Amino acid sequence: MIVTDVIFAIPIGILYTMVANKLADLLTDEEDYADKVQEKLIILIIAGVASLALAIMIFGKKQKLHNRMVRFGLYFGTVLLWFAGTVSNWNILSDDVKVMILSMLLISLVIYSYK
Repeated sequence: MIVTDVIFAIPIGILYTMVANKLADLLTDEEDYADKVQEKLIILIIAGVASLALAIMIFGKKQKLHNRMVRFGLYFGTVLLWFAGTVSNWNILSDDVKVMILSMLLISLVIYSYK
């Protein structure tokens, strides 16, 4: 049932977001603040793209490991990663990073719309 899948997908998405944030913190531990924020956000965007790829290619409708709950959780985690990361750090980011983030988001949305 779709309601049950969505209810269980939300914690999956939140846990995925927490793991990705902690991984990004560990990978950017020795940077100064401005560089750390930008590198962390790039890592989170890449983690979001990887999450979308997993959701579509491994847990998709026609795949061997079809699991709607995990797929919805990864979608939710991706949206949460992208939204929280960009909104909270937008004023700190350089113009190059902003263009890269917006380009990746646009490409992801176009790919998703053709799915």
